[in-house]
Amino acid sequence: MIDEILENNRRFVAGKGYEKHITDGKPSGKTLIVTCMDTRLSVMLPEALGIKNGEVKIVKVAGGVILDDYDAVMRSIIVGIYELGIEEIMLIHHTDCGAGKMTGEHMKQLICERVGADKVAEVERHIDLSQWLDGFGDTEKSVRATMRRVKNHALVPDNIIVRGFIIDSTTGALTEIGE
Repeated sequence: MIDEILENNRRFVAGKGYEKHITDGKPSGKTLIVTCMDTRLSVMLPEALGIKNGEVKIVKVAGGVILDDYDAVMRSIIVGIYELGIEEIMLIHHTDCGAGKMTGEHMKQLICERVGADKVAEVERHIDLSQWLDGFGDTEKSVRATMRRVKNHALVPDNIIVRGFIIDSTTGALTEIGE
């Protein structure tokens, strides 16, 4: 599929399809969205929210979950606040999320089958894979935990607005989740 993608890219560039997407890289709005990497949201999320190219920053990660105060998602939020002037953060999980159903033990078993138990044991000297790869089960609870992590982060100013939502992965309807 990568070769097909490369061919599509050549046609896109040759046809100057990029011209309608040209921006300076800084969001025209002051909002950053953290959401899941689920493919159903790739096109639907911006359309359901009425977001145009260049208006917001979108960070996509499995489950839309921030696992650690200093992971790559939190780093993106901090850069967004201080470098890009972000004032609002939307945390958007979704219905029927695969990350909510996965178990760390199952994921660990799949990894063992592909790369071998020796490599897994080597990695587990640094991190508990079962815990690191565990899903979240309750989507509302996960949204609340993610909101708390962002709001209570030492580097996030008190005046940053942090709100959590669940988007219906079929209809695009948003439901706000209170603290």
